[in-house]
Amino acid sequence: MTVLPTDDAAHNAQQVEDVQALLCFIQDTLRSNRGFDFAQALLQVVLRVHADTIAQHDTLRQVAGELQGDIGSSWGKLEGMLQQVRCMATMFGGWHSG
Repeated sequence: MTVLPTDDAAHNAQQVEDVQALLCFIQDTLRSNRGFDFAQALLQVVLRVHADTIAQHDTLRQVAGELQGDIGSSWGKLEGMLQQVRCMATMFGGWHSG
């Protein structure tokens, strides 16, 4: 049995492509307003495992930056909804005690 040498450049290019696909998947999931918890958990794992790869490639840094904006937007929407619920609870609480 002969062991063929691995092509590090091809492996690195495939890794960058795979990480980019994962980041784009997470981004699409967040933009669809579904699976927020899943997307956050997957992002945590991707960053833990591939942070160095992301930091070394401009393309991945750009996608990660866009993803950061999407996450901020998602949290902003959630905060807005929670504020509406708090206002409604205050309003209904006032009606009940009056």
